[in-house]
Amino acid sequence: MTEAVFTRKHALVGVFTCLSLVTSRALASDARSSSLSWVRLDGAEGCISTQALARGVEDRLQRKVFVSAAEADVSVEGYLSREGNPPTYRAKITIRDSAGELQGTRDLESAEADCRALDESLVFVVSVLIDPDATSPPEKPATQEPAPPAAKPAPPRVIVRRERVLVPVHAKQPEPWRLRAGAGVGANVGLFPEPAWGVNLALLIEPPHFWPIRVGAGYWIDQSIAAERGASVDVSLAQAGIALCPYGYAGSRFAYRLCAGVLAGSSRSMASGFDRDFDSQRFAAHVELPNDAFVMAFGPVAFTAGASLLLPLRNHELTYRGQDGQERSLYDPPWIALSGRLGVALVLPPP
Repeated sequence: MTEAVFTRKHALVGVFTCLSLVTSRALASDARSSSLSWVRLDGAEGCISTQALARGVEDRLQRKVFVSAAEADVSVEGYLSREGNPPTYRAKITIRDSAGELQGTRDLESAEADCRALDESLVFVVSVLIDPDATSPPEKPATQEPAPPAAKPAPPRVIVRRERVLVPVHAKQPEPWRLRAGAGVGANVGLFPEPAWGVNLALLIEPPHFWPIRVGAGYWIDQSIAAERGASVDVSLAQAGIALCPYGYAGSRFAYRLCAGVLAGSSRSMASGFDRDFDSQRFAAHVELPNDAFVMAFGPVAFTAGASLLLPLRNHELTYRGQDGQERSLYDPPWIALSGRLGVALVLPPP
C-alpha cells in the first residue's frame, strides 16, 4: 500500500513538471525577438555600450531577446550624442517591425555630467518597446516542491549591426595667392634741390608660405636747376626696384607691410643756356625701405599710402663746366632721402 501511494505521488509531480516546462516554452516562443543597433556619437564614447545595454534588457525581461536582424521580429535602433554648452546627453530610440515600418520612437535626455545616469532609463525604454507587457520581472509561482537547480544560462548572444555615420567635416581651404596692384602720385625730398613730384606703380605679391614681394617703379618729373648767367639744367629720374616684406599685418579691412630692397634707374640731365648745350644720363641706385598701408574701400578697391627711406649707393652730384673751364657743382644730394605716395590699389582676391 505504501509503495502504491509513493508511486502515484511521484507520477503526479512528473506530470505537473512536464506541463510547466511545456507552458514556459510556449510562452517564450510567443515573446518577440529583436535585433539591436546602438551607436555612440562623438562625445558619448564613455556611455553605455551595446553589450551592456543588451545584457540589461535581457536581465529585465528574463529571457533571451536579441538575435540576428534576419531572424528578429522587430529591430531596435538608437544613438546617443553629447550636444550643447553646457553639455546635454540626448538619446533617440526607434523600433521597426520585420517589414521595416516604424512602430515607435522614444527620446531621452540628461543634463548630468555623467552619461551613465541614463543607463537605467535606456534599459527600461528598450525593454518596453520590445515587450510592453514586461515592464518588471514576473513573479515566480509558488510551489510546494523545491524547484530543481536551474542550469547555468548560456552567455547572451548579441548581434551587433555596425553602421557608418557620416559626419560632415569642413576641410580647411588652402590659402590663396593675393595680389595688390596700385598706382598713385608721390613726392620726394633729397633727390633734387627742391621737393619733386612724380608718379609711381607698385605690385605686392603675397604667396601663401613666403614673404610678400614688392615690385615698384616711379618717375620723378623734371626739375630745373639754375646755373650761372641764366643757364639751367633740367633733371629727371626714373627708377624700378624689388623688395621683400618680412614684417606686416593683414586683416579683413586693413593691411600693412614693411619691406627692404633696392632701386635702380637712370638720372637724366638736359642743359640749356651754356656755350654748348648737352644731354647726359647717369646710372642711379638706392637702397629702399618702403612702408605700404592698404585700407579696403569697396569690393576689391583699396586706398593706399606709403613712405620710403632712400639711401644712395653711389654719388649723384650734378656738375657743369663754367666759362673759365672749372668744374662747378649744381647739386650734391644728401646721404639720405625720403619719399611719400598716395594712390589706389586693386586687391585680388578681396579679403
